[in-house]
Amino acid sequence: MIIPFVADVDEQTARIHSDLDGKVAIIRRLAAEHGHRTVDLEQVLADALAAGHTPSTIAEDGVHPTPPGHRLIADAWLDAARR
Repeated sequence: MIIPFVADVDEQTARIHSDLDGKVAIIRRLAAEHGHRTVDLEQVLADALAAGHTPSTIAEDGVHPTPPGHRLIADAWLDAARR
């Protein structure tokens, strides 16, 4: 299961968290209950930001990944699939 992310590129986009965070909690709970692997894109985003990316280099509009954002997601998915 994939944990979605929002890159806080501006105040308006950051407001998406008020809707998304509850849904993320449900996804995490369901994954744990059913023993599903997760691809935690919130953690992928946090790691990318810590490595020097900016929110807009990951998802220019905060939601739709850029090519580097897609690469990060693909790598995280492959890592999860190998576990």
